Amino acid sequence: MEKNRWRYTFSSSTFTTNQTLKSVQKKKNCDYHYNERSDKKTASKMCDTMAYTSGPVLYHQREVATEELLRPKIVTPLPLQSSVKVGSEFKLLCLLTGYPTIEINWYLNGDLLVETEDGRIRFDNHQRLLVIRDLKPSDAGSITFHATNKYGEVTCSSHLQVLMTKREKFAHSRYGNYSLNSSNSPKPIRRLLHALNRMKSF
Repeated sequence: MEKNRWRYTFSSSTFTTNQTLKSVQKKKNCDYHYNERSDKKTASKMCDTMAYTSGPVLYHQREVATEELLRPKIVTPLPLQSSVKVGSEFKLLCLLTGYPTIEINWYLNGDLLVETEDGRIRFDNHQRLLVIRDLKPSDAGSITFHATNKYGEVTCSSHLQVLMTKREKFAHSRYGNYSLNSSNSPKPIRRLLHALNRMKSF
């Protein structure tokens, strides 16, 4: 007779003397390990114990593994920082995996970004790509990517710096007519011309 032969029982916990196997048997998410020298009473008790402990544990492990695979996971993260000139086109791409359908949102300084009618702000590639045309100083700040489904969520952030050119530094300047009244003329005129020359040097 071969050694280390194994027996198993069914859900009725009845020890089956004529069933022998060399490997471990699984029935109803339960592992049954019984040496042929075990008596019926001991085998039945062991089966009941293992069915109570091993079954739920194995099911929980499979459930955790499934959630780990299906929850959103970033594959290509956003750059930590981007510096782009004002008036340029800016793009941010964040690739990720996950199932089922993932809901994606973009935020600028905590405010939700939405597509504009003129297309200045739009999303491509199922919202994984953010495109902003004609960058403005108000577009600068922290941009956050947020993805979620029923198994979890993930976020990724990037800082956008909008570079101003020399001309745009005075974009909010105002022009008007000025008159100077002074008995020390022409000194005030010289001072005004000196100030204008300094502004042109920026």
